[in-house]
Amino acid sequence: MIRLATTDDVPALVTLGVRFLHETPYHMHLAVSPTHLEEVARALLASEDAVIFVAERHGEVVGCLAMHVFL
Repeated sequence: MIRLATTDDVPALVTLGVRFLHETPYHMHLAVSPTHLEEVARALLASEDAVIFVAERHGEVVGCLAMHVFL
């Protein structure tokens, strides 16, 4: 199921972000900061110009997509 993310999803979003940063080919060039990932997720959730979708399987967040419109 795909749905809009909520603040309750922030811990799962941070976990997914950390995993992505460790697995991306660019991992040597990117810092892994769970604190920063949480700040970004909360800022996107609070923004009127952004949205985060999460993919859920059996009640667990297994993926996400975030978009931010720069005007």
